[in-house]
Amino acid sequence: MRRTKHIALALSLIMGISTFSACGMGGLQKEYEGATLELDLSNSYRSALILEGKADNIFTASGDCLLYNYYDNSKRDLEIGLYNAKTQEKQIFATPFYKNRESGRAISIGTVTPYEDGYAIIYNKHSTGVNSSGDTAVEHTAELYDSSLNLTDTVSIPEGFAQNTSLWKEKICTDAAGNWYVFSYESPDQGLNPKLEAYNKDFQRYGTISIPNGFRFGSLISGGDGNAYALLWKEDMADWVQAVRLSAEEKSCEEIGSPLKGSSINSYGVTGTGEYDFYYSDQYGLRGWNDGECTEIVSWINSDFADVYEFCPVMGDQFAVKVYPMGRAPETWLLQKRTQEEIDNTQCISLAVLYLPANLREAVMNFNRTNEGKRIMIHDYAVYNNAENEYEGGMMQFKQDMLDGIVADIICADSLQFDSLANKGMFADWYQFMKNDEDFNKADYLENYFEAYETNGRLQRLGASFTINTAAAKSQYVGTEQGISASELMALRDTLPEGMMLYGLFNKSFMIENYFYNTQSCFVNRKTGSCAFDTPEFAAILQMFKDYPEMGAAGFRAVQNDEILLYEYGLNQPIAYHALKSVVFPEDDMTLVGYPVPDGMEGNGGVFYTDYTISVNSQSKYQDIVWGFVKHMLSEEYQKKLTNAMPIHKAALEEDLLAATKQSYQPMFFETGEVDVGAATEAEMEELYAYIQNIRTCWYYDETVYNILMEEMGMVLAGDQTPEEAAKMIQSRASIYLSEQS
Repeated sequence: MRRTKHIALALSLIMGISTFSACGMGGLQKEYEGATLELDLSNSYRSALILEGKADNIFTASGDCLLYNYYDNSKRDLEIGLYNAKTQEKQIFATPFYKNRESGRAISIGTVTPYEDGYAIIYNKHSTGVNSSGDTAVEHTAELYDSSLNLTDTVSIPEGFAQNTSLWKEKICTDAAGNWYVFSYESPDQGLNPKLEAYNKDFQRYGTISIPNGFRFGSLISGGDGNAYALLWKEDMADWVQAVRLSAEEKSCEEIGSPLKGSSINSYGVTGTGEYDFYYSDQYGLRGWNDGECTEIVSWINSDFADVYEFCPVMGDQFAVKVYPMGRAPETWLLQKRTQEEIDNTQCISLAVLYLPANLREAVMNFNRTNEGKRIMIHDYAVYNNAENEYEGGMMQFKQDMLDGIVADIICADSLQFDSLANKGMFADWYQFMKNDEDFNKADYLENYFEAYETNGRLQRLGASFTINTAAAKSQYVGTEQGISASELMALRDTLPEGMMLYGLFNKSFMIENYFYNTQSCFVNRKTGSCAFDTPEFAAILQMFKDYPEMGAAGFRAVQNDEILLYEYGLNQPIAYHALKSVVFPEDDMTLVGYPVPDGMEGNGGVFYTDYTISVNSQSKYQDIVWGFVKHMLSEEYQKKLTNAMPIHKAALEEDLLAATKQSYQPMFFETGEVDVGAATEAEMEELYAYIQNIRTCWYYDETVYNILMEEMGMVLAGDQTPEEAAKMIQSRASIYLSEQS
């Protein structure tokens, strides 16, 4: 069974591979032989922050103005705001909770939608009790505004209009004739019996529009061409969305164009402008739809955004987008297309990835926004993945590009056979950059973290944060010394009380997969290219797996009840160490045993895991700029902003350790759910800091090695070979493979 779609890649590279770096339509740089991968800024927009921590919901736009709502903490009320993109002025023009209080409790603003030459705002109100989902006895009222947002009329909507339904903008729209289209459920609490209903401009019901078989509802859109549209999910294809044109009078929908296909298609759409009927987005960009054809308008990556859900056009050719930055409040940005002059005067540095980690994406966006005239351009090979190529297209294209001499300035090589590339001299040594930079002090960082990622004394891959993978046990069984070798671990197993297993398992196959996925660094010395599988200890591990039951005990309750010895845990923030002690071992002394330490290697069994590392091409002519980017990620200021991972900068880490002792409310998640673990003690944080400083191993995973392990283990389970025979075969196959990479 495959743990990941990133296949290990055996590449036969030659030295002197050229760097690709490119920008612009007509600004494509081909200064070096082999620079053939075209990265351009043709759909790149510059951005300005306009609403920070304010906009809960972007509704729509009229000319220069953007309508949004937000919750005012001082008034404890929801309000609608108006932002003028041209004058940059903000104003409040409605307070729906207050104004409707006499006639009922307004629980939400249902929608703000284009309506003839102005807007209709529909309020959901309740004159009776409200259930937990807010969908009981809903009443609606509409306020009509002109294009200048002056109130022109208040309409009492007839009873029966979308009864028992709270209306949201993606569930309601109009067409040029003023007809209304509303998606709702007959049983909103259970989400049962969906229906799409049509009404005239006076909210009188035409009837129900049937959704075609094989589709489910996505969203409704008031088209820029005057028609109403719906985006429907194709039920048997997760990445297909079909556009349909609606007719209220005929109570019908018509499929138009081919399905919208791609990674992470978003079924949310908004009114189009100019030549486009409507806009929608996917993982990679904002796209315009015109009579059955779609065109990319905005590249999210090239515009320093990602995973944009809410957006709308402003002033015709600009876009307002709402994003959720990691660890910060929502932000709304205004995007404006770059001029050709800007594009031509931008220096681009290429970064190739096979998947794009969120933290790396955030770092790139931050760097681009703060470095005028310089941009890191991301080429995400995942764009080539699809069901037809079993999601291997990105790796295959990357392999072909490498063989063709197309290589980026920066490579995120975590899914590749890194050692094979490093041994061929492809990557520069980060230590040299640190040494040559008078403003950089390596002693400010966890130097053992750097050492864990070394190859033959050179640091050719570098991350900016870490999680600690480890395993804990009751001290009464393992003693107080941290770290254990494979032989010591198997000897310990024979001394355990009857019925106690080393590792917990939800089922046997998962336990085996998890072990081989996480412990390759225990048996493969990536610094020497050797492995140690043909040992009595490893054969004993295989025998242990064979003897394990199909189902067994797992979780911290099993540890407390002496059913299993080792509790595996990832420490991604300092408070997690306190949580481990207070939740899993509240009545017992605990020792961090970790994973088996390879023979001849120091360490305490802890393993550094980082969600990405990056390497710089030794042939790149932009290494100084790349080092500037890395310094930015390693700066104390940036390190202090990290979330869900621990910083490698000592001062930033020490600040996090101290913070863990100050916060009284500390929610952590275990298999039983969320637990408030309270504040850590200073002694616990001192213990954790000492443990971190003695970790010597980084997480290592090679899919080829993993597949060898799983194949031979399968033969052991089937009774086709003994554990000893399997250990010898794994040693032989893995040794040949590893020698080919050196």
